[in-house]
Amino acid sequence: MQSDPLRLERMGHLSLRVSDLDASEKFYIEILGMRPVWRSEGEIAFLECGNDDLALIQIPKEEVQAFRQRAQSSQSLHHFGFRVRSKDGVDQLAKEMKARGVVIDDGPRDHRDGSRSFYFRDPDGNYVQILWDPIRETPTS
Repeated sequence: MQSDPLRLERMGHLSLRVSDLDASEKFYIEILGMRPVWRSEGEIAFLECGNDDLALIQIPKEEVQAFRQRAQSSQSLHHFGFRVRSKDGVDQLAKEMKARGVVIDDGPRDHRDGSRSFYFRDPDGNYVQILWDPIRETPTS
């Protein structure tokens, strides 16, 4: 399939509905090291991770309780992931996150395709993966 300049270039951002904008923003900045880009007080926060953005959108206060009680299986999103530069980086980040009180749900472990990853949950229970992917590894020179 040939590249078409009018087609998609890349995913621009992922938007997550959150029950506590301040707590979620703090988690993604302090635990994962994302960079704040823009914020509308109490409504939305845009964070940057390399060329990708994460938008955190505050759920209206009157919907927060129902949102927190929803069944995880009722969501269409299974997980989303962030890539790290090295296989050792997966283990190092897992160690750092555990030291900061983040519960690691699965891993770190190797996968059939040679990648390595672990999974954890953000403040709203979203399943997040940290992944090293040898197929997309950035060569270092």
